[in-house]
Amino acid sequence: MDIDSIRPILSGLIGAFVAVWLTSRWEKSLPKGLAGKSNEDVTHQHKLTVLIANALFFTGLGIGLAMYKLGGYLSTDMTPLLVGFGFSGFMPILALVAIPLVRGQRPIEALYAFSVGQKSPMAVTYGILGVGAAMLPFGLYRLGASGRKPHGRYSLPCASRPAAPRLNSGVRPCFPHCCCRVSGNL
Repeated sequence: MDIDSIRPILSGLIGAFVAVWLTSRWEKSLPKGLAGKSNEDVTHQHKLTVLIANALFFTGLGIGLAMYKLGGYLSTDMTPLLVGFGFSGFMPILALVAIPLVRGQRPIEALYAFSVGQKSPMAVTYGILGVGAAMLPFGLYRLGASGRKPHGRYSLPCASRPAAPRLNSGVRPCFPHCCCRVSGNL
């Protein structure tokens, strides 16, 4: 086993160690309550909202991964990363503001309960989510401006596209945007 095969594992372990260390440090410095309510009261009151916000965060990440896997995007294309991280930042913030408003509660309490649940200060939690939300318009712009049709495993095969003229060899060439090979039995 060489160092190149171990490097991702070491990076993950170091990152996990740093995350655990940071959250243990931050947890000690978090306020003990908000507007006369203890952290337990606020988190219990907004438990459903925080659960929905967490689910939406992971849904956003899933959107980005699905775009890479099912959309035929290359691993070097940043569009799915921008869209996925953008939705991961925007959707939880939207839920943490909209759900309490609909229920007649204060959104600041839900935002506070979410950051307490993450065991991080509000500035850090919403700084990260805000950067993600800021990426969403860029990702959506790149998605619309690219004008490309996704190709790959789940796109329409060349046989279902309009027929291209046959070459002298009897093989129909693919269209320029297609990456698959066409056999002569179309």
